[in-house]
Amino acid sequence: LHLLQQSLQVQILRDEGSETSRDSMRLNVALCGPPQSGKSSIVTRLVSDTFLDRDFIAAIGVDFKRIHVLVDDVPYLIVLWDEPTGKERFRTIRQAFFQRKDAVLLVIDITSPEPFWRVDPLCQQIEDASILTKVMIGNKLDLEGERQISYEDAQRFAAERGFHYLEASAKDGRNVQDALGFAVMDVRTNREKGHEPPPEHEMLEEERCRCAVQ
Repeated sequence: LHLLQQSLQVQILRDEGSETSRDSMRLNVALCGPPQSGKSSIVTRLVSDTFLDRDFIAAIGVDFKRIHVLVDDVPYLIVLWDEPTGKERFRTIRQAFFQRKDAVLLVIDITSPEPFWRVDPLCQQIEDASILTKVMIGNKLDLEGERQISYEDAQRFAAERGFHYLEASAKDGRNVQDALGFAVMDVRTNREKGHEPPPEHEMLEEERCRCAVQ
């Protein structure tokens, strides 16, 4: 994974008018993680290259953002799906959230003393959805002095559940683009091996796709 990160060239096209072509491969990427893991800050870093000093208030329903990305000069349209956070009333939405996703980025907090048991149920839901590309991101690498779990323990936990593991910082941006780039390349590799992508589904307008929960 480290060697692949070093060789990847990932460019997110944020300038107006720099969108990739209509022939770009479209990938649906789910982002999930427990509250306070920095999941939404990872989304914000990818979309606008900025940092939120606190995580979003728990989202009402499912939100998504579109970004145009070049990975090794190949264009992709990435749809980032931000999972609703932690409330019982979101259970019905969460059950369907992982369906028809090409990849998942699961964010944990390396400064939390108990991150593993908090994500085990998510790991099972992801397994049930048969997502092939699974990347676990140990966030808050900028707080190395407050680390509560070792890299080795986190990597072992991830590998036992079929995830690739890397560490990143939504605050200073380290490795965030690399995590997405690795996921894109892993999806492409799986498809080249003959693994079928998930069934196509209609791309709805953003206003229609937000599933509000009262």
